[in-house]
Amino acid sequence: PGGVDLAEVCGGAGRTSQVAIRRRLKAGPNFDLVTDCDLCDRDDAAKAYRYFQKHDVYCAVMAPICGPYGARSHLNWHMYPDTMAKKEKEARPVAAFCGRVALLQLSKNRHFIQEQPHPSSLYEVTPWPTVKKDPRVCRHIYHRCKCQLRGREGDYRGLYIKIPSTM
Repeated sequence: PGGVDLAEVCGGAGRTSQVAIRRRLKAGPNFDLVTDCDLCDRDDAAKAYRYFQKHDVYCAVMAPICGPYGARSHLNWHMYPDTMAKKEKEARPVAAFCGRVALLQLSKNRHFIQEQPHPSSLYEVTPWPTVKKDPRVCRHIYHRCKCQLRGREGDYRGLYIKIPSTM
């Protein structure tokens, strides 16, 4: 099978793919619930992983759920430990899937980008500790406001988003 410039994991509406197409890049699938791909389902996850195995994906662009892992979750872990344990159990398969894709991309001398808030405990989920040890892997911390990102709704609509994130 031929190669693609990027494929998304947890890409939501697929905005990265849309921009890529406008830039005349070749975009692969977006593996997300909005495209009827549930990465918590073993069969869906296996099909998605096979795609990365069979295709030459230059860059996997990943943005897994951050709810139970991000900095803002710490208070919820303290106040609602049972609920947060349930949420983390639901999110863990996707976190692990993204780590497996990252390892696969590295083994093929290809690339990945993963967005998460800073700090994030997602990187403690296996196999992320192994991914992070690879000397080719780096992390950049940035504030979303530096990318001109603004709130889309609610009380903060139109205001810059000053939330630290990592890629």
